[in-house]
Amino acid sequence: MIAAHLSEEPEEPSLLTPMPPALEELILDCLQKDPEKRPASADEVRSRLLALLDAELSAPARLEARARRRFRRVLWTAVTVTLVVAGALTLWLWPRTQVDRILHSIPMPPARHLRIVTSHPPVVNAELATGFSFWLAQFGYPPVEIEWIVQKDDLGYIRNQLRSAILQKRTGELDLMIGGGESLHRTLARQDCISVGQVREACSQVAIEPANLVPHVPGQLAGTNLYDPAGFWYGVTLSGFGIVCNEKALEKLGLAFPSTWEDLADPRFFQRVIAADPRLSSSTHMVFEMILQAYPWNDAWRIIVGLGANMRDGWLSSSQGVLQKIVDEPEIACGLAIDYFFHLEKDELEKNSGARLRFAIPEKTAYLTPDPVSVLSRAPSLEPARLFLRYLFTEGQKLWMLPKGSKWGPTHHSVPRLAVDPSLYKTPEAFVFYMDPFASNPPRPFESDLAVRRKSLLSILLQAAVVLNHRPLKEAWLFRLEKGDLSAKMKRLVLPVSEEQFQKSVNSDLPDVLELKNLENRWMNDFHRVYRQMGRP
Repeated sequence: MIAAHLSEEPEEPSLLTPMPPALEELILDCLQKDPEKRPASADEVRSRLLALLDAELSAPARLEARARRRFRRVLWTAVTVTLVVAGALTLWLWPRTQVDRILHSIPMPPARHLRIVTSHPPVVNAELATGFSFWLAQFGYPPVEIEWIVQKDDLGYIRNQLRSAILQKRTGELDLMIGGGESLHRTLARQDCISVGQVREACSQVAIEPANLVPHVPGQLAGTNLYDPAGFWYGVTLSGFGIVCNEKALEKLGLAFPSTWEDLADPRFFQRVIAADPRLSSSTHMVFEMILQAYPWNDAWRIIVGLGANMRDGWLSSSQGVLQKIVDEPEIACGLAIDYFFHLEKDELEKNSGARLRFAIPEKTAYLTPDPVSVLSRAPSLEPARLFLRYLFTEGQKLWMLPKGSKWGPTHHSVPRLAVDPSLYKTPEAFVFYMDPFASNPPRPFESDLAVRRKSLLSILLQAAVVLNHRPLKEAWLFRLEKGDLSAKMKRLVLPVSEEQFQKSVNSDLPDVLELKNLENRWMNDFHRVYRQMGRP
């Protein structure tokens, strides 16, 4: 073999078995007779192998598993033989001092670590981390440790961290944001997301172009973008927002399931509803945004005011507590919920409490919106972040759809969500929870740009209307219920803020902190006055 290596040209490996041209080139480079033409180090070989794997993984996840296995088997067999032969020859022919010097010059791979900001429950984070680790091992990548960071104010936390990095002229400390809704990720992608002195920049970055990551995902669903065309954010799953009720509680109260938002805002549900604070919960905020897009302004606000009045004992700090409240407190019958919290918690809650839970999305707000992932600006671990993206849009899509215990499904707990890969809804082993989003027909496209533009001001308006003025609203509601003229009063309800006034504030230049505070105080006082008048004879 040594004589052949010294005197003969090696046969092209592709004549023995099919393989990618780049792999054949690497094998032939390793067999070069001139040491100067061989790869300079094992690290160079490793880098070229990882590039080969990246190229293979950039194909859509729907490529057949058999083709993947064949590629990996050919790749690793060929490379192992090549490296063993080349390494043996090198050790035999080169002086010992030169070998020692080269071995000591090979750098150890750095520790791989990702810090991910998330709004997901811990069980979802655990399944994502397990699935990602398994994916890395299957495709020959070194392990990556994930640190999950859960913050109520995701945007504020990310901005503060980036502000510190800009001031200190260093890389950031956060790598990705996953979950939190489309509006958050659109805001992260804005070129003025973070402002420090003269510096204006986006809070996220383009880590992989869409053509290289999601060619198998439709660009839009019913007029709504499933990912940013420029690549700043990608929808990982789809979310629906609706009503969840304990049907046993409804039966005891003699109430039918509320199939519309008007039903849930009806006085029959006074003190029977629970929801998270729309300032703290993107899910609750999205419900109110969808109502405002589906109904005329005044009709929408009568529904929102009715929902606010029907809230029992104020608002929760997180949507993750809604279903638990419904099963724990018999006085509460229904709540506002996101579909995946319902599917995530339903079975266990019913088993432990004996409740019978039901979820439905009202027809007028049957919008589905993407729940995205973004790579954050100044991310310190860009290569592992890119691998995490590749996992999410290849085998990671199956995590949401396959049953627990299957190869690419969850390990310990099902995490049912609507995937953005349409092919999964035609896969026999996948389960479809309550709909196929690619076969649904919402009433009209959801205006995501409008929702983003007015989110901050709408949060202030909702705070004034139904959160901080909850007590005077509830008292006025109860007074009119006892008088028996609530319905007539609601029809004549004059809102202190018209659609034109609100839109003018949205379209104006971004107010400074003092102007926002003045606006908040004015709207607080205006709604307080309206509720006081409503609660008088």
